[in-house]
Amino acid sequence: MIVPPALHKLARAFHQDLLLDNRTLDEISDYSLGFLSKSEKVELGIFLGRLLDRGAGSTEIKAVWNALPAEVIINDAAGIRALFECIRSRLTAQSVRRPNP
Repeated sequence: MIVPPALHKLARAFHQDLLLDNRTLDEISDYSLGFLSKSEKVELGIFLGRLLDRGAGSTEIKAVWNALPAEVIINDAAGIRALFECIRSRLTAQSVRRPNP
C-alpha cells in the first residue's frame, strides 16, 4: 500500500517530546493534525478510511507505521490501529469528511 505524503508529514510530529504536552490519544491526534493543511487532512482521511474500513491486518498496519519518519516506536498493531482510528475520528470532529466512493 502506498502511504500518502500527508501521513508522512503527520508522522514527523511524533517526536521524542510528544508526550510532554500531549497525554491522551485525542491530544496527540489533534497536535499532529495541526501540521496538516485542509487538503492534506482530506487526503489522510481517505487513506485511513480505506485502510481501516477494509480491516487491514496487523502486519499491514505495522508496515504502514514502520514506513513513516516517526521517532515514536509503536510495536503493537492494536496500538497503531487505535491511533489511526483516533486520528480518523478527530478528522471527522474537525469536519473533514472523506467523499463517498
